[in-house]
Amino acid sequence: PAEHVWTCDISTASIDWIRKVLPKTPILEDLSARTFHEKAIVGKDVDGNTVSITRQAADLDIYMAGFMCSPFSSAGEGYKQGYNQGWGDDAAVTFFNAIKTILVMQPRGVILENVPQVTNKTNIDRLMSTLNALQKYRWKLLRLRSQDFDVPQDRDRIYIVGLLLQDGVDEPSATEARLATVEKQVVAMKLSRCSPVSSWPVFLSKAGLPMTPLPPGSGVALAPCKMCDGKKPLACLVHPCSCLKCTTHGTKAKKCLWRRHLVKWHAAHDKDFRKYAKTWRQVKKTKFGELTEVPSYYMLGAAKKMRVPQLLQNSPRVRSCIAAWSSIRNLLTENTLWNSSQAVNRCTPRDDGSCPTLTTSCGRLFAPKYGCFLSPTQCLALQGLDPKTLPHDDFSENALYTLVGMGMTGPVVGSVMTAVIGQLPL
Repeated sequence: PAEHVWTCDISTASIDWIRKVLPKTPILEDLSARTFHEKAIVGKDVDGNTVSITRQAADLDIYMAGFMCSPFSSAGEGYKQGYNQGWGDDAAVTFFNAIKTILVMQPRGVILENVPQVTNKTNIDRLMSTLNALQKYRWKLLRLRSQDFDVPQDRDRIYIVGLLLQDGVDEPSATEARLATVEKQVVAMKLSRCSPVSSWPVFLSKAGLPMTPLPPGSGVALAPCKMCDGKKPLACLVHPCSCLKCTTHGTKAKKCLWRRHLVKWHAAHDKDFRKYAKTWRQVKKTKFGELTEVPSYYMLGAAKKMRVPQLLQNSPRVRSCIAAWSSIRNLLTENTLWNSSQAVNRCTPRDDGSCPTLTTSCGRLFAPKYGCFLSPTQCLALQGLDPKTLPHDDFSENALYTLVGMGMTGPVVGSVMTAVIGQLPL
């Protein structure tokens, strides 16, 4: 059995989870707060006690760290504001302190994880120069996707694997050969799972967590805009929505943010709109002679008497997204899934069978066909974990969504760890 020498996290949800599943493991506070000595690290635990861990006492086989991705990720707040600073970002200190920890503790194996952007042409030189400064280590970068490990999630990550040169035993070339073996074994484990990844609804159904529409009496009924006699989506271009400008000025609110978004979006996707309208004109000739325009998600959902979470009907931003997307595609297909926390220019619905990358906002992953969000246990399953073996009943939904978004995909990181362990000295 593995012995956990210490762990480290600043998330309250993570700390509570670690205490639940690893009650005897010391939990250190922020990685950026510890100090380093020649053969020991010193820091405080989450209860405020000073903890000193020496290299000899720890005797680490593997050190694993997922350093902060916000300086590099295209999904982060910095990306939206245009101020991602890469290695100059304050959050990048977690990487450099992880490197200092490796330097002091000298684990036999290292696994670091981050987003692929950490290896782009802007960041790769600094990454490799820092890694190569640890002269007792040799490194291998593995880019792995969850879809290749039987998990229908579009999660693409870089795993940085390092092995320590064995004093008096290993030549650098021998360590590099061991790293090559790690890569081959990970690829072999990936190929052993080469059966086609099922779509996320099928995957969840096999896991005993099927999608179920909201029952009558819960949520709210889908409804088109009443002012348009039910002919247009609830967020239409003519009538006021529930945003502050509209509720204050009514139809005179010409600067309504959400209608402006819709107008701009439609102008950019006019070709897609005309193509989708053409397909509906073909259907109209045979089945829907009464249709005078492309039916929106609201119209189709109302015909099916669908119910949706209150949040969807109350949010002008979400309604504007639905109005835009349903004008160029059918949102009621089996595999359609989208992150309703994002604006229309930030993401589009997926219908290829893979769910979007699970982030801390995965609680807003909406399945239009079913009219509901993915549950925390379904998100855990889509991280390749078995909810039945995890203490999820002891945590709030928000805490579970946070844990899922900050975690790694189980089969992927498990495969990397298995390969690294196989190359450690006995």
